[in-house]
Amino acid sequence: MAGTRKSHFLSRFYLGGFTRSGKKEDQFWVYSKVQQSTWRTRAENAGHQRDLSRMEGPQFDADHLENAFGSVESQIAPVLREIVQTRRLPSDPISMSLLLHLPALNAARPPAEIKTLADLTDMMLRALIIEEFTPDLHARIVSEWATAGRDVSNITDLEALKRRIENGGIRAELDRNYLLTHVLGRASVLVELLHRRSWALLETNEPSGFFVCSDRPVSLLNNQHLAEDVQSRFDDPRFDVIMPLSKELCLVGHLYGRDGAGHASSNTVRFINYITEMGAADMIYSPTKVYTAAKDDEPDVGERYKADVRLASS
Repeated sequence: MAGTRKSHFLSRFYLGGFTRSGKKEDQFWVYSKVQQSTWRTRAENAGHQRDLSRMEGPQFDADHLENAFGSVESQIAPVLREIVQTRRLPSDPISMSLLLHLPALNAARPPAEIKTLADLTDMMLRALIIEEFTPDLHARIVSEWATAGRDVSNITDLEALKRRIENGGIRAELDRNYLLTHVLGRASVLVELLHRRSWALLETNEPSGFFVCSDRPVSLLNNQHLAEDVQSRFDDPRFDVIMPLSKELCLVGHLYGRDGAGHASSNTVRFINYITEMGAADMIYSPTKVYTAAKDDEPDVGERYKADVRLASS
């Protein structure tokens, strides 16, 4: 199989921002929530999965999506470098739009997000199958299976079969190319949705602690005291969008006012690291072996965060 096998779901230049030097060739610490272990690796060797973005079939260029993502990332990289140097959000709309492509890609591409998309699509397909599964259709399928010599013992009872489908005992087998093209489509939609928010750039320094990153770095925060059963959605502007931009910078999409930049207090850094940690599928990336994060039961830990975002956008 020709072409690139290592598919980065987080760009190397982005992950480099979480090393001590800010360079992708340098190392950071990786903590695995699943393995409960910590190790060091170069940033450019993290945030990838073998064949994650490879298209299948002779009619497709296997690296089509990987190349498309790379083309966009090459335009984002200089914008991010400028932000890291100046500690300011872009003043021109083109650069700001390119910046917002980064959280859009980082929200759509991680393996955990692709799995969520597959699970959601499977659930919708199973619901549609159950709705369309009439007795006549069921009888025809049983007859066709029996004629073909297939075992029909598990499908003769229609109601039992529906319950198996509903409970996930039978899952829809989704085409890989379908999922991958929907990842690209979702990223495009997210860019538009992200433009509807105001943005704050929060800056920290070493005495206040570093921001950490994860294998699922974009989080949605219920910041409007909505009921817990309200689903978090990018198209609901009542949810803040939080993405660490580097070890010293964090990007926050909110409703408070205009775009701006400001200081992140130590409590805000701890709160954002807690949000990042909770949202991680497995891996957390940190410039230091030990990082600070708020605790589950820590009272009012988000209030300082709100104040810092408001001040940055005032």
